Amino acid sequence: MDPTIAGASSPRIISPEHRDRRSAPLARRFAARIAALFVQEATQSEAVQRGCSAPRMPGEVCPRAARGDPAAREKEVGEERARGGTRLEWGSATWQELAELGLGPGRERTGVVALLPVGAVEAHGPHLPLGTDVIIAEAAARAAVPGIVSLGLCPAVLPALPYTAAPFAAGFAGTISPRRATVAALLADLAASLEGQGGAALVVVNAHLDPDHLGSIRDAVEAHSGPMPLIHPDLTERRWALRLGDEFRSGACHAGRYESSIVMAAAPELVRDEARRELPENPASLSRAIGAGKRTFEEAGVADAYCGAPAAATREEGVATIAELGRIVVETVAERLAAR
Repeated sequence: MDPTIAGASSPRIISPEHRDRRSAPLARRFAARIAALFVQEATQSEAVQRGCSAPRMPGEVCPRAARGDPAAREKEVGEERARGGTRLEWGSATWQELAELGLGPGRERTGVVALLPVGAVEAHGPHLPLGTDVIIAEAAARAAVPGIVSLGLCPAVLPALPYTAAPFAAGFAGTISPRRATVAALLADLAASLEGQGGAALVVVNAHLDPDHLGSIRDAVEAHSGPMPLIHPDLTERRWALRLGDEFRSGACHAGRYESSIVMAAAPELVRDEARRELPENPASLSRAIGAGKRTFEEAGVADAYCGAPAAATREEGVATIAELGRIVVETVAERLAAR
């Protein structure tokens, strides 16, 4: 959708003197430990040995495995399981492992920044899964991890939140849309719970741009009054939208080239590629439709739950876009924490 906010200050990298004095020693102590966990997953030579032409992002599938090569897929699954023990993902950790980072009921602030991928369960054309936004948000959160480590902080990726307000797609089978107030209350409660555990920040890594959902995030940020920041890198801000390609800026980007490219990079096995290649471009802009008061995909001219140019999507564009989304998350976190 079109950006709605313009004219923000330039990103600043957080420095130790700007952080809370109580959290700085813990942040430095744990940054080295976490940095070791999040080194590049493979060098070029290791990728070649796996039958892949280039190193892959966390969660990205080896092309041979994606094409159905049984041996490659078996190796892929084994490698993912092996990595699962060293990746700091909240849902995969034990309570003792999180306690070692300083988290726990009533603890003082630590350097732990929790990344919450947020999406929706809603229609994304005839070629992408209902969970497309969740896939994009998870990829963006993981892409942000190395940059947050470089800030001297300790990132942890929370289990994704897939149920959000999605009234624009309510007319399509499979879309699940809780009320805006429900989502806002849940996000505010999550922030309060994390604050009570000693978290440094909760970052909502959001890939769902329904106006009601964006409103729920803003409502949660306003409702959260504690000292721990609730941070939302809002992709509709002009400065971020300008970095995400022409289709994203046009607003004709629901299940189009932008989103299809990302899913082709992050979860290619879930793309119905034959259908994608045959889809004609739909130039209907959701941002313009919203500005005109439209409230559903049907009213906006998005009858098949997609707009943009999905047939033009490429995996290479998806990889580049995921990296850019990760940088946007990191820059937003740096700005917010430096300003406190």
